[in-house]
Amino acid sequence: MPRPLTVKAHAKVNLCLKVLRKRPDGFHELDTLFERIDAHDLLTFRERAVGIRLTTNRSTLPTGPKNLVVRAASLLRLECGVRAGVSIHLQKNLPVAAGLGGGSSDAATTLLALNQLWKLGLGQKKLMEFAGRLGSDIPFFILESSYAVGGGRGELLTPVRARMKLWHVLVTPRLHVLAKDVYGRLEPHWLKRQGTGARMLASRVQKNDYAAVADGLFNTLQWPVLAMHPALEV
Repeated sequence: MPRPLTVKAHAKVNLCLKVLRKRPDGFHELDTLFERIDAHDLLTFRERAVGIRLTTNRSTLPTGPKNLVVRAASLLRLECGVRAGVSIHLQKNLPVAAGLGGGSSDAATTLLALNQLWKLGLGQKKLMEFAGRLGSDIPFFILESSYAVGGGRGELLTPVRARMKLWHVLVTPRLHVLAKDVYGRLEPHWLKRQGTGARMLASRVQKNDYAAVADGLFNTLQWPVLAMHPALEV
């Protein structure tokens, strides 16, 4: 019997995230700098005869067709004509709805792992195409890059070659803040508060300039989040 495949699904932070405008398609145009961080979930994949089965260590997580892991596996299976099934166990270590991209990373890791498990031979370009169909953040996790500048909805990516190692203290209050709710609370005057652009901040990362990077951290979404949860402001 083939050995199971266990893979880490790393989280991300947005060192800067500027919301530029709302687009005609309902999405928002972004200028962001992604960083992949060490915190991660774990996914274990086992071949099975038919169907897709997801289990998890969190009883509150859905394991049906709405889960991004199941959606990613179903998309790959359908588009590539795969008849085999898979059992997936998600060890959820990352907080949910905390802006760390945990669900997006789980989905991307599923695409990468099943490409290997099912011996599909898909290249990065095709995997990123599938990732973009599943969600805006997901293509970043297909890249083999610690940093990337993101445009469009976040899916237009430029890898950043940098060896800078940043340390983060992640504080996650007991709140679930859904991205769609935050974007829905954006007001036009918040979009005029300009911070450091993603490419400028990326150049500081490449120069290992810690003080300049710290000075350039920015996120437009902090304003609607604080409006929704005033207790977060310190």
